[in-house]
Amino acid sequence: MFVQELKKIWTKERILLIAVIVSAFTATFLLPRLRAVTVTQEGEDAFGTRTEITRDWLIRYGEEITPQEFEQIKQRYSESLSAGQAVISTEPCFAENQVFTYDDYLAYMQNALNGADGFSYDAFRKMRDLISANTAYSAMYYQEYERLMQNYENSMERKAYENERTLSGRAKETAASVLGTLRQAKGPGSPLPDEFVLSANRYFVNISVLCTILTLLIAAPVMVNDNGSNIRQEQYSSKTGRKIYRIQYLSMLFSLSAFTAAILFGYFLLWKNTGADAFYHCSIFSFQITEIPIFTNIEYGSYLSVLILLVFLLTNGIGGIVFYLSGTSQNHTEMLMKTLPVIFAGILVSLSFEDALFSENLFFRMTGIKGIEFIPAGLIFTAGVWVNRKGRRTHLP
Repeated sequence: MFVQELKKIWTKERILLIAVIVSAFTATFLLPRLRAVTVTQEGEDAFGTRTEITRDWLIRYGEEITPQEFEQIKQRYSESLSAGQAVISTEPCFAENQVFTYDDYLAYMQNALNGADGFSYDAFRKMRDLISANTAYSAMYYQEYERLMQNYENSMERKAYENERTLSGRAKETAASVLGTLRQAKGPGSPLPDEFVLSANRYFVNISVLCTILTLLIAAPVMVNDNGSNIRQEQYSSKTGRKIYRIQYLSMLFSLSAFTAAILFGYFLLWKNTGADAFYHCSIFSFQITEIPIFTNIEYGSYLSVLILLVFLLTNGIGGIVFYLSGTSQNHTEMLMKTLPVIFAGILVSLSFEDALFSENLFFRMTGIKGIEFIPAGLIFTAGVWVNRKGRRTHLP
């Protein structure tokens, strides 16, 4: 009987429709985000260059960079530019800006980057480009190397500023307390690139929206079809038939859980191919990210697992509610009127996962409660289980 119920769910037409929706959604919303953070060897862009530099630091120094190691990083930067000393002596651009030695150049660089009066960033960039033309690295390399060094040195100030600027009340106090704890425990933070965190978050938010939409195709049709053809009344006239609700619920739950797990696993493998897997053991408290993680000891790999868990809980909870409402409907119009608001609510909860476990999350900003992202998903999952326990007891007609 269980297999028969599975066959009702997985008809050829429904499988084809799901495949079309998944393909269209992936091409429209997911592949562009994957391409944006995929590090390749072809061409040069700011993110790719910065990620390659960060990966080199990760290999050399590990998941946390100490002040002593940062001094080595600055020394390597200086050594890579020292070959440009001859250029400083010959190019008039340097003399025009009172730069006669390599130390003068470094001093000019610091003043230009800090926005000091009388020091032009455009002039500095021109000098840097001249020097990089005579070294082994590109101007983009030096630009991103400098940005990373600035982010490391200003990590705490940037996070504290964002906390003051964007948060208020209990949320600001909680985030400030967490930041103080992290400052003592982890210093400026890990070298994890911000794009890998923020893009991963949006990526799994989109996946959650997709899974929520697809619950309508997996959880709803069987029950309403049986009601419309009066099969359920006939089933409940026998002892075996009165168990059918439980069997149908379990077949739906198995189908939805397996499908969601397969979707999440497949999309996780696609994300892994971006090169983000090199940073799985880095803390999400990173000197490249201005947002503050609201838990003090979460690695990037664990963060992805949390996002996957949230999607799984929400999808199965929505599926349970949709299944129950479908069982109370006599036709497809009635079923859609009951279930579409639930799907819409599920999409809103999916969108609330944006910036999950960070200080910028909407629910955290409103309440200041750590881990509040789990509450809506947990409540919906619990509601999905509870209403179907009620459905089994009452033997829906």
